[in-house]
This record gives sequence, structure tokens and C-alpha cells, in this order.
Amino acid sequence: MPSETGKDLQEEASGFSPINDDHAVQNVVFGLSFSDWVKPEDLGQLAQEYLSLQEELPAFQQVDTNEEFGVSLSYKRPDASSIWVFRFSGNNIAVECTRYTRWDKISNKALGYILAACRSIIARNKEVEFFQASFQVIDKFVTADDTYRLSGLLNKCPLIVPKAFDSGRSWHSHTGWFEDKASDLKILNRLELSAGGEDFFDTNIGKISNRSFVKVDHLQETRIQTMNGTQVLEKLNDLFAMLHIGNKNTMTELLGKPMQKKINLWSDDE
Repeated sequence: MPSETGKDLQEEASGFSPINDDHAVQNVVFGLSFSDWVKPEDLGQLAQEYLSLQEELPAFQQVDTNEEFGVSLSYKRPDASSIWVFRFSGNNIAVECTRYTRWDKISNKALGYILAACRSIIARNKEVEFFQASFQVIDKFVTADDTYRLSGLLNKCPLIVPKAFDSGRSWHSHTGWFEDKASDLKILNRLELSAGGEDFFDTNIGKISNRSFVKVDHLQETRIQTMNGTQVLEKLNDLFAMLHIGNKNTMTELLGKPMQKKINLWSDDE
């Protein structure tokens, strides 16, 4: 059950607030797929590529099934929920963060893990190809008002079904589209919005309360483009920077200007 600090839901009963003080990001996931499969020797090479990996992500879980082999490393809160998770198994690399701060800090750390895994694969297989980079961002907005006016948070735009604006507290909207970025690169966007009510522990009054929420889940996946080892090491940062801007563009179309300002959507350090 989530808890909330630093918020006065009574003052914000007439409108929404981001789940955090200065941004709405609940979690982000960076992903990359490749044409080979993780093998035991890759894990040893990974430890050499990123010497502090075990120190930064001390919770270890090996993945070893008939379908895939690999490892999951994480850094956890006292309640055992994960703050950072690094998965390197099968033919995928994924890094998830549930304590987002700002883009530069989070992306540098996440892409550092991913590039270390890429180098460990390349060291064994110079012919490996990398494809389908993915970037998922989940934003959450909350209000104490169970009869809220959705148009105070979201714009009426093609990204959300019109019915959501007169469906009351609970509704769902799911859409998708392609963007052409270059002759050899398309981006598939999947946008899922959901709304409802939830219980949470309100630290301001010391007991369980109920609130309304709107969750925005935006997933981008690259299509067509493949990269060899040299290209992935050179281009991965720029590729994810482009996906980051793609998410901000989507949120700009979706969110009303008051909330854009509240979460500093286009601030220099975001």
C-alpha cells in the first residue's frame, strides 16, 4: 500500500498533483535486445567490465531455465521492493528504476549497466547485432477528489479516447502509433492510460485514506534499425536521448499546461 509524504491532499482536492513533489515519474525501464543468447562466460566478462556492479546491485538472482540463462541484480528498499533492477538474460538487457530523479543522473547509470552488458557480449561474439531498443515511462497523478474534472489534468487530444472525459472516476484508454525517424528507423508508441481509486497511508493524518489516480504508461520500441557492436557503443546514448524527447513530446500533447509547469516538463535538468 503506497504512503505519501510532503503533500496536503485537502489543499489539492480541487486538482491533481504528481506522485512526487516535482515530477510524476513512478518508474522507468530501459531495454535492448540482441541476436545472441547470454552464456555463463558473459557474466564473468560483465563483472570485469563493471567492477562495482555487485557493490551497487547486491541482491543477486540467477536465471537458468530451459528457455534462457542469465542474471538479475537489484538494489532494494528495507521493505524488499526494488529501487534498481538490472536483468541480463536470454537475448535481452533491461534496467528498471523506481526512484526517478532527473534524466541525466538516471540515464547515465542505466545506460552504464546496459553498455557494460553489451561489451561483455561483444567480447565473445564480434558478429552480434543489437535491435529493438525500448523505453518505458510510467507517470502517476493523484487527487483527493473522487469527482474530479479530468480536463483539468489532460487535454482532449487524439491520444486519449473522448469517452474518458465523461466516465467518472474509473476508465481506461489504450492507443498506439508509429513514428518515422529515418529511412531505417521507426518508433512504435504504445500509450496506456488508466484511472481509478486506491487506498494509501496518509502520513499527514496517520491513517489509511482513499484517493483517485490517473496513470500514464508510455512505451516506445524501435523498429527496423539494427546496430553492430561498434554502432551500439557509439549510438546508444543518442538513441535513448531521442526516446526521452519522444516521451516528453507525448506528455506535452497529453498534459494540460498547469501540470506541465508543475512537473517542470521541459526544464533543463529534467
